[in-house]
Amino acid sequence: MKQFMVASGLGLSLGLSVQAAESPASMPAVAAVEVAKPLAQLQEEFLQWRFGLFIHFGMATFHDMQWATGHEDPATFAPTKLDCGQWADVAKEAGMKYAVLTVKHTSGWCLWQSDTTTHSGSK
Repeated sequence: MKQFMVASGLGLSLGLSVQAAESPASMPAVAAVEVAKPLAQLQEEFLQWRFGLFIHFGMATFHDMQWATGHEDPATFAPTKLDCGQWADVAKEAGMKYAVLTVKHTSGWCLWQSDTTTHSGSK
């Protein structure tokens, strides 16, 4: 198992454990499926992480408000100088073990482009 940190686009994850293949050619034709751990065990492992980061980043960020109303213009969501790597670096330096990014908040805005709603990132 290899420990790594990922900071990509609008999402970031800290301390994920994954099985790293030597190369695509070394991967079996049929991947083995790992049996999921029992919920109680997963909950206990989460409690052991103890210190993490919850990120509420969205439309309200660009309107200087605590809560977006759902009536904001999607074009105003404009993260031109977004540096998620900086967020991850600071969280890791502080000793945080995980991060949770809220990708859809109470106002209904999605952090991804969606054709099913007008409350999403601009095209």
